[in-house]
Amino acid sequence: MYYKKNRLKTNSEIRKVIMGQYFISDLHFQHNLVSSLRGFETPEAHDTALIAAINKRVTPKDELFILGDVTFNANRKGWQENLSLVDKLNGTKHLIVGNHDRCAPNNTRAYAYKSEFEKHFASVSEFIRLSYEGKPVYLSHYAYDESDPAFNHKDDNLSYEQFRLRDTGHLILHGHTHTKEIITFSKEGTPQVNVNVESIGMSPITLAEIASKLTYKWKS
Repeated sequence: MYYKKNRLKTNSEIRKVIMGQYFISDLHFQHNLVSSLRGFETPEAHDTALIAAINKRVTPKDELFILGDVTFNANRKGWQENLSLVDKLNGTKHLIVGNHDRCAPNNTRAYAYKSEFEKHFASVSEFIRLSYEGKPVYLSHYAYDESDPAFNHKDDNLSYEQFRLRDTGHLILHGHTHTKEIITFSKEGTPQVNVNVESIGMSPITLAEIASKLTYKWKS
């Protein structure tokens, strides 16, 4: 089931893209496996390097959009401590929730945890709609689909299908996949831009930089 129209209105925030807005996904603070796969001996070393890289680019006056999985979904005490690392990041932070975030709808009693996340983020939502040069751009933890060969699935993987947005032909920024390819295409041929750490590195990216990588005509 895809998002119904009324849910889109409830969970999307229509915003105009301005200078000083940055995008990144899948920070995975305090995640042993992910930090190891990224070449770090400890989660602490990983988190320190990631925070430094983000703050080198993002200033306190900027906005930072994190497209999900800010921490590893561990026990409650660990989760709260991990989440507090967000406060070390520069800028006004916005979270588009991912499957590992306790306030995400795939997690039990997600509603009970949202207030905890709101202590660290200016906004917490399932997705956001932006307007870039008059054209819609969606932010979600999930791509429209993962049928592109770059995802390296044996079949069309649609895990978390009920949380994916309907493909309307508009550009989408996402994370979740931990793949290195930045740009993929949905079944309908819509560009999907992967902003997870594995694809863009530890430095957040801007929409102007994303636009420079695209060669297609954006749908209005």
